Amino acid sequence: MSPHHNPYCFFRKNIFYFILHILFFLFISSIAHADDGLIWEKSIDCSRYAISFSALENSQGDYIIVGVNNYNMLFLKYAANGDLLIKKEITLGGYSCATDIIEINNNRYLITGYTKSTGILVCINDNAELLWEKKYKSSSLLKIIDDHDEYLVIGT
Repeated sequence: MSPHHNPYCFFRKNIFYFILHILFFLFISSIAHADDGLIWEKSIDCSRYAISFSALENSQGDYIIVGVNNYNMLFLKYAANGDLLIKKEITLGGYSCATDIIEINNNRYLITGYTKSTGILVCINDNAELLWEKKYKSSSLLKIIDDHDEYLVIGT
């Protein structure tokens, strides 16, 4: 099946496919190279409601995946060889979901998402520690685009 027809597969920067899906109570993360096929596949224990929405390869060659688990923002960081480095739920009080992530300067990340009532933008460090959060009247923030250290956030 072509990755363009698989709802759990999407194309990101460089030439990597990040294939992310749920299998009952098991969260499967797969990294595949467009030319070489599957590089590694790992599973971790997550809740029944774990869903990933975005992934990136950071400047150190690690893979970052964000989404939702147990009604909290989910942050996963894998080494290039597939070893899980960090699995962290970012609790913002009540339901919160991460929809997109970009790496910014000084090993920090901006994550877009939403809570039950607002769109949210958070900044975390490389260890997934919350540095700050901003809430917006938007119902959700879906995408963030880096344009040479100026950021465009898209929401509804």
